[in-house]
Order: sequence, then C-alpha cells, then structure tokens
Amino acid sequence: GRSVRKELSIGAEARVVLMLGGVNPIKGTREFVDAAVAVLKTHPGTVFLIAGPIPDQSVRNTVNGLRVYYRKIRNRMPQDHAQCIRFLGVRTDIPKLLAASDLLCFPSTVPHFARPVIEASAMGLPVIASDLGGPKELVRHEETGFLVPAGDSRALAAAIRRLIEDDALCEQMGRAGMTFAAEHFDATRNTREVLALYDGIFHTENMN
Repeated sequence: GRSVRKELSIGAEARVVLMLGGVNPIKGTREFVDAAVAVLKTHPGTVFLIAGPIPDQSVRNTVNGLRVYYRKIRNRMPQDHAQCIRFLGVRTDIPKLLAASDLLCFPSTVPHFARPVIEASAMGLPVIASDLGGPKELVRHEETGFLVPAGDSRALAAAIRRLIEDDALCEQMGRAGMTFAAEHFDATRNTREVLALYDGIFHTENMN
C-alpha cells in the first residue's frame, strides 16, 4: 500500500478508511460521508477514500438522479474536508488500495452480495457493513468486524471510531476475517464443491 499512500500524499501514521462502490445511494455513499464528517470532528487526521464510479454530466446520470445525489453529498462536506474525504473514481488497483487502508466500510442500503467485504477480509482488514442480507452473511459481528443498521451514519461513525482507536482490535479482527475468507471463499475449493454438486445431480438423474 505504500505506492497508493505516496500517490495520494497520505502519511504512514494516518488512519485510512476505504469504501468501494463509488457514488450510489444503494452503496450508502451519503451515509459513509456523513459518518466521515462526524469522525473527523474527533479524529481530524483520518482519511476517507471512496473508490468507484463518480457520476459524470451525461444525460443518463442526470435522469437517474446520480448527479443530484453526488452534488448533495459534496454540499454536506465542510470545505476544509477535501483532503480528508476523497472521491477517487474508478480504480484498477483495488488490492493496493486495500493494502493502504486500515479498514473497509460497506454501508449498503439494500441487501445484495458484497464482494468488497470478501476482498477486504482476505487481505486481513476488519470490515464494517450494513446489517442486511448479503453483508451479514460475510461479516461475523464483533469477530471479523461490525454490523451496523443500514442508513445509520451515527452507528457507522461509532464503529469506525472504535476500530481506529484500537490497533489490537483491528489486528485481531483482520486475522479472524482472513481465516473466515480462506475457509468459506477459497475459489479452488468452492469450484470443486460446485462441480461435485452437479456431478451428484447428474448421477441421480441418470439412475432415474
């Protein structure tokens, strides 16, 4: 993660909180920014990174409301927070972003599968995610991270503070997350189990 921190001029001692998903209401971008603003009041050295698509001025993003959503989010940020809350746009170096971060947030507002949670856990990062279908199956509350109510930026901020204030807890949850990801989301093992399932189905059908 050193190359990313150097690129973004982030010091080695700064706490970095990452969100993957860009600017989208279903990803909980507004909630993440609100939580960041709250945390920065007590922990001004923290850096919040948002990686993923930023709505351009296309007709599509105007019609679907993403431009308005993005503008409202930016208006919620104090002017002096530009270097603390950064919208990075689409990145192709997610592993390096994760390596440069101390924890990942996945504050989704609707249930859906949360690949960033698995990626972060596999790299030993604690995760804070919404207590919804999808994320709640991928985060073991108070073991590999924290689950917070969807849409609750205060709860999200409290969970972020708890982790950035406790190095030992971060390390402990990161190790537990890595073990959990290896046990449940190993690609080779899961492929083998899926193929075995199909073999069993075909075998049963052939016998009938």
